[in-house]
Amino acid sequence: VGLGFKAGLFNIGAQGQFFVGAFVAAVVGSGIGLPFPVLLLLALFGGFLGGAAWGFIPGALKAWRGAHEVVVTIMLNSIAALGLNLLASTGFKDPGASLPRTPDVYPEAALPILIEGTKMHAGIIVALLAAVAVWFLLFKSTLGFEIRTTGANPNAARYAGIRPGFIIVLTMSIAGG
Repeated sequence: VGLGFKAGLFNIGAQGQFFVGAFVAAVVGSGIGLPFPVLLLLALFGGFLGGAAWGFIPGALKAWRGAHEVVVTIMLNSIAALGLNLLASTGFKDPGASLPRTPDVYPEAALPILIEGTKMHAGIIVALLAAVAVWFLLFKSTLGFEIRTTGANPNAARYAGIRPGFIIVLTMSIAGG
């Protein structure tokens, strides 16, 4: 959400992007039998791509059609929840479950537990690494400068040779991921 704010976008759709990313990660993690580091990385990357694809939609609608991202992302949250519920109750349903849910991921796709006897897993490390990556992207890269410039003043960004439409789509995609 913070990445979108830097580009002048109000990404209210983080919930739907999270749902889609988590669903794709669960499908990848439960559908392919590969060894530990490979399957875990594939599931994480699949989750990133799922969330990025869902974030692409409001970014593209804003950049190319002028649709307001708040309205589009709020509507996409409901579409994601209902659509994933449908998918989890039909094609991707756990055969042993009575409620809509995906099968459990293989142990090779699960993040390792950090402290035995707790539920604290390596997701905290992934989140911290993601925060550092976003900081580096925003404040130490040319793309980050373009994102911040577009957020501050799209007209000035356009005058400086930055394509605000492309930056909006890319930022919403990265934020969704």
